[in-house]
Amino acid sequence: ADRERLAALERAQRERAAAAERQAQAAREARAAEAARLATEEAERLKVEQLRQRAEQAQSQAQPDETLPAQPGFQGQAPHRRRYRVGDVYEYRVIDRFSRREQPLTLRVTAVDEDADLVVYNDGEQRTDLMGNTLANERGSMSTARQFYPAELIVGKRWSSAFRQDRKSGWVYHFRYDLKVEARETITVPAGTFEAFRIAAQGYNVDLGASIKRTIWVVPGIAGDVAHETQVRLRNGDIEQYDRRELVRFSRAP
Repeated sequence: ADRERLAALERAQRERAAAAERQAQAAREARAAEAARLATEEAERLKVEQLRQRAEQAQSQAQPDETLPAQPGFQGQAPHRRRYRVGDVYEYRVIDRFSRREQPLTLRVTAVDEDADLVVYNDGEQRTDLMGNTLANERGSMSTARQFYPAELIVGKRWSSAFRQDRKSGWVYHFRYDLKVEARETITVPAGTFEAFRIAAQGYNVDLGASIKRTIWVVPGIAGDVAHETQVRLRNGDIEQYDRRELVRFSRAP
């Protein structure tokens, strides 16, 4: 009987020791996981801060090309003004450049808040600031507005934009774009023929190593792109996306 009690006591001691070790191991793993989470957040914060600083530095150094004509009547510059009213409608066709298939896209202004610098389309499907710079789209929201449109369109003007996008899928990506107003030219789309400014945007998905090339045609006085072409090339060279959006018709609310 004494041997049985001794054996039971030893088993109980071993079980308590094993339980204590499991608790200690769980605590160590929890501390390690928390440290890893904090390290990841800090690395992301530093990455965003570095991108922001580079963008601010590039913006502060941005100057129009020295070859800009300065004579009166020069048509290489114009203020970029967009006016929005609830009920404005912009209809597009989106063309897949590989398959040539077309898909319709309609953007209807459903809310405008000038104090908040906010325009809402399709009851929240997309949001921009009053310049038309995207704040959120069907994929997710941006940490800051995607600065594709300057306050003044000047041929030769350069600037940069850096932001983070929180995707609805849960993924987070960081983007950087270098942009330039390349030319003022005539463009014909289903909505008509326009004298437009052509903006070239060379971008990168920093996390995926994917390059993004955009060409955007804008017309002062029209609160939507006349055309917008996008090509996304992955790190391995494959083209993931290549499409062109063209304005078909637009109407202003009374």
